[in-house]
Amino acid sequence: MSWQRIGKVIEAKGLGGEFYVVLFSKDPSGLATLREFALASDDAGPYEIFKVERSKAQKDGLQLKGAGIGDRTAAEKKRGLFFYVSSDAMVSKKGDTIFLSEIKGFTVENAGAAVGPIKAFASNGPQDLLLVEYQGREAAIPFVEAFLEGIDFEARIVRMNLPEGLLEVDE
Repeated sequence: MSWQRIGKVIEAKGLGGEFYVVLFSKDPSGLATLREFALASDDAGPYEIFKVERSKAQKDGLQLKGAGIGDRTAAEKKRGLFFYVSSDAMVSKKGDTIFLSEIKGFTVENAGAAVGPIKAFASNGPQDLLLVEYQGREAAIPFVEAFLEGIDFEARIVRMNLPEGLLEVDE
């Protein structure tokens, strides 16, 4: 099974082994039916795999309890680990909000001109950011509705209309 990193454990919650995961994407709604997850210190693993006992969407993440994490002390030991879900769980249905991982590797176009491929994702708090390879450096592009013109899944293109100067670097 392949795992997709989508968040990070930041703190234990309560006494029963629950913890809080901040998500790299600020929309936890697609995780309502999550049945299992993995924790690891990096993408190479090893992964600790847990069944979800309960989960609750929060403002910027999830509060959840994994089977076998029995108390606050056990939950505190998970702090700082990355939170992963199965790559199979990260596919949206037509008409649903997409998972950012679905557009990794797509090319961003601005006003019809290629900017570069999406290499990774980040967040600056209020919005998700596309980390795009642009002119030999990494550019952070806000992934917001105001800039998004559309996504062509067949052609693997994210079409945007970016404000002038957004991609420029002060020298």
